Amino acid sequence: MKYAWLVVVVCACGKGGGDKPGSAPAVAPSSAPAKKGVTGSVTLSGALAGTFTWKDDLAINSCGWVDTEQVKTGALDVTMTDGKDTFISVGGKLVDGKFTTNLGSAKIHLPHASLLTGNTGITMTGTYSGDKSTVAVTFQHSVVTGDDQSVTIDGHLDARCND
Repeated sequence: MKYAWLVVVVCACGKGGGDKPGSAPAVAPSSAPAKKGVTGSVTLSGALAGTFTWKDDLAINSCGWVDTEQVKTGALDVTMTDGKDTFISVGGKLVDGKFTTNLGSAKIHLPHASLLTGNTGITMTGTYSGDKSTVAVTFQHSVVTGDDQSVTIDGHLDARCND
């Protein structure tokens, strides 16, 4: 699990919150759920197409945000469905000022890669206060590729990482 360390960092850190000069201010996701969960949707086009949402019975694989003077990092990776028979794992992370996007689904045949990945068209903000984190991720024509497959992701997700 690439994001396992983030959960440890989020749980281990004390107070967070101060914005660094020159960085975008940490803004609470405007429509983060009142309890642990995810709102919003993503629309995929390319090797896999459809509109996907998170449901209460699906996984939040990783979710966390830390913003201190020493570190600004975040991740959100969730399992989503089109409400029919297709499930995806979609996520983004911010580490050392660099954004990355990943997408996985059994509906995408990838003989050599486990996930489609990319690093364009993604922005992420979040809040961390005490033991509560929220994360907001926007995908704007975020292209993920792997094994000659390509998918474009558009949409916005707001998440509350813990109750």
